[in-house]
Amino acid sequence: MTHTLTTLRDLKARLDAAKGPDRELDAAIFVALVEPTWVTSPKDPGAVAADAMSFRSTGKLHYITKTSKHAPHYTASIDAAVALVERALPGKVVSIIADAINLVSGENWRGVPLGKALPLALCRALLSALIAKEKARG
Repeated sequence: MTHTLTTLRDLKARLDAAKGPDRELDAAIFVALVEPTWVTSPKDPGAVAADAMSFRSTGKLHYITKTSKHAPHYTASIDAAVALVERALPGKVVSIIADAINLVSGENWRGVPLGKALPLALCRALLSALIAKEKARG
């Protein structure tokens, strides 16, 4: 997993602005946090590198675009979001879940069902923790 503080902050800002599940955001999270290799897809030779990304899964090279069906549904699925937390910060799952629950109990989440709010809140809490970790590294 390679990422910069700037990348994490940009992604956090996008998560903070999100109002619900977002497939483009799912793809951005995947690229930022799950060992990406940036390439241009041979299936779409006109694609810009930022829009055509590859990742390795079971030894095969896959191409994803900003709205790819291959990126996990981090912003819509509690299971996918928790799996991301486990991968990004092993041993910190319980504290990230607690942070996410604190986020969804705030004013901005009133009236939103927990099942819909929690995946996005988990992603936000994870990014906050990753940013803090990167800052501590100096």
